[in-house]
Amino acid sequence: RESGAHPDAAQEETIRAWRADGMTIVGTAVLPDEADGAASPAPRILALYALADAIKADAREAVAALHRLGLRTAMLTGDAESAAQAIARSAGIDDVFAELLPEQKIDAVRTLQERGHKVAMVGDGINDAPALKQSNVGIAIGTGTDIAIESADITLMSSSLAMIPRAVEISRRTFRKIRTNLFWAFFYNLVAIPLAVMGLLHPVIAEVAMAFSSITVVGNSLHLRRILRRQIGTDTHSTATETAPTATEIPAQSVTATNQTLTKPTEGDTQMGIFGSKQQVSYHIADMNCGHCEAKVTAALQELSGIKKVKATADDKTVKIEFTGDTAPDLATVNSVLEPAGYPATPA
Repeated sequence: RESGAHPDAAQEETIRAWRADGMTIVGTAVLPDEADGAASPAPRILALYALADAIKADAREAVAALHRLGLRTAMLTGDAESAAQAIARSAGIDDVFAELLPEQKIDAVRTLQERGHKVAMVGDGINDAPALKQSNVGIAIGTGTDIAIESADITLMSSSLAMIPRAVEISRRTFRKIRTNLFWAFFYNLVAIPLAVMGLLHPVIAEVAMAFSSITVVGNSLHLRRILRRQIGTDTHSTATETAPTATEIPAQSVTATNQTLTKPTEGDTQMGIFGSKQQVSYHIADMNCGHCEAKVTAALQELSGIKKVKATADDKTVKIEFTGDTAPDLATVNSVLEPAGYPATPA
């Protein structure tokens, strides 16, 4: 429009439809030739292009899982209202706070807290860091910026949004185990101590009861390990009937080998899951030096098809990949996602 080019009626209708879907519109216009003088035609639009942010493939399922957990979702974003509403509709997000500056995100979180909500904020960018600090629980995506990770209470070692409802489920079950353990600890003491004082409980029986109390608490706590062995879909469906708490979950800003070495899995190798009996291949990554590097390598490799589990270890600069099928991802395939991330791999 600044060049003097204006869309015709058909183009205007197309622009309105695209904007209603939250898209940003750009166009290509032909300017008149100054050598033609006053007789030159007015600038005209040759082509229109619609640009839009694509949501993560697992965003809708992650939001649906949060809903099944009884949580309400909201999106804090600096994007235009129309674009934010389109993304929210696509992902199934309940509330939208659009066109926000970083300090306004803090105000939005504070407003929700003043309404009596417990707010968990998920973010990965520099602009998300203040809101992560203000929220009751800050959750950073492991592939995000360092300042977001430092500001958060929880860091997900994966870029998968499915880890968000899984973190909620693990947290709930952990507190449930704590309450159960406290009950058994107090129950044994409340029953055994008065009986011992009255001389009705033999010391040997008291010792056995105390030992059994400790065994009960430890065994109950170890029961949590089964959560790590289940897929997030099973976890969230099994908790769909729980009573919904007063809480608000705020998604991220935009919610926001050749020379292969095949090894048998080692018991205990875990990276957001448990390694099973599938084949593995290992690679060496010289530039992987910290936990943040591990998260970036893991997130990059999970974009490949046929990858079941990834275990990145900065200490020995190796990454183990558990794959499905009969063919391991070769070095060229692995580097197709690792080199753009800045972590080229070599044979182990």
